[in-house]
Amino acid sequence: MKTISIIAALLLANAGTAAAADGKYLNVAILSLPDRYLADIPGANRGRLLEQLSSGPFSDNRLDYGNGWLHWYSDGPSADSPGSTSMFWLKILPVPEGRVPFVFVHMAKPFANGAKPERNQTFVLQRVRDEWKDVTRRVIPEEVDLTLHFRPRRSANIVEAAAYERFERQDGRGSAYRFGKRKFDLVWDDGKFQVHQASKTELSGDDDAGQGKEAR
Repeated sequence: MKTISIIAALLLANAGTAAAADGKYLNVAILSLPDRYLADIPGANRGRLLEQLSSGPFSDNRLDYGNGWLHWYSDGPSADSPGSTSMFWLKILPVPEGRVPFVFVHMAKPFANGAKPERNQTFVLQRVRDEWKDVTRRVIPEEVDLTLHFRPRRSANIVEAAAYERFERQDGRGSAYRFGKRKFDLVWDDGKFQVHQASKTELSGDDDAGQGKEAR
């Protein structure tokens, strides 16, 4: 854990110049985002999160430095968890002129706990003078419903949007939510998202490497 702490300090010291292309900025986001933007994982537990994601070179497909992408979920014992309250997706979004990139985060809270979808699970953030600023409504069109499920693609600057569907559990434990059909895509272009019609009704899985914009 001491080694992770040293690495964290070095990464955060260079946060203003870290580039998305080499994956450094992904670590900056993981280590420094406020808890409420990263499924409530305490800052003190981020080292454990990175250790679990980096147990061996290229061994964990939940973390992709080359594409600036992360999908965190855990099926292990709760004692081994870094303390997340839901699974989440994180995607680094490039900006013009080489400025500090944006960070897209979606936390699947309804899927995790069956709570009603709210506007507290999807954000776009930018680090300015060592502080994270919420720029969600500056870059996502106002008409987009932020209570939807948003899934950033691994290998393209595209976020797929779908509804959370409520259903009755067959085990008698009441209702829950699942991911519904894909409604539209948000395509990142010149520092903003544009709404595009989706060519498929299914959400893409995590292993979409190699699919470009032509595969929408």
